[in-house]
Amino acid sequence: MMEYIGDATMVSDDNPLSVANFGTLKTAVEALHNENLVHGDIRGCNVLQILSTSATSSQNTSRVALIDFDCAGVVGQARYPAFLNRSDEIGWPDGVLDLQPIAKEHDLAMLNNLPTDEQWEDL
Repeated sequence: MMEYIGDATMVSDDNPLSVANFGTLKTAVEALHNENLVHGDIRGCNVLQILSTSATSSQNTSRVALIDFDCAGVVGQARYPAFLNRSDEIGWPDGVLDLQPIAKEHDLAMLNNLPTDEQWEDL
């Protein structure tokens, strides 16, 4: 599905996921996995927080969107690309290698590696 997204920011240390958006994203990833699908690239640059203002209220709310499904596919068939970006900044989980199958466990490890508001509250 394609949609124009106006006021959105990528998840990063400076823009961590809200606890609510993390829960929504986790539910979306679980829904993919329940259909035997994997994403393969759940990192901050592929997760958008979208700010919106209600027409009936001046209160801002946000929602989350998972983007970049280039590597996504069926479990056991979807594979990582031949020349995977090996930057230490990405933090690929163990077992992620060029041309190897994408596993649900990789998606979950990357999901749990995203910065969230909750992480900063503990500091």
